[in-house]
Amino acid sequence: MLYNNVDSGYGHGAEKSIRKAIQKTKIKNKNVLVIGTMSPWIEANLIAFGAGKVTTLEYAEIKSEHEKLFTLTPKEFRDKYLSGIFFKNVFVI
Repeated sequence: MLYNNVDSGYGHGAEKSIRKAIQKTKIKNKNVLVIGTMSPWIEANLIAFGAGKVTTLEYAEIKSEHEKLFTLTPKEFRDKYLSGIFFKNVFVI
């Protein structure tokens, strides 16, 4: 399904359910971790609904110029977690 010019690949029903869940969750100015992505449709929705910072955990390196969007590879995530450098009060999608 194409939504906001991004093809999620999950179909309209799944997209609609996830958007409703994002709307119901109080994510305004919160940190959100998205695990895995092929296209940033969830990240775009999170930012649109007011998330403070969106970090995507993904094997592939993702280039973004958006000030609220960040990417970590599994190794970077592990290193930050083990060193205690990781944000608290995070929502995980």
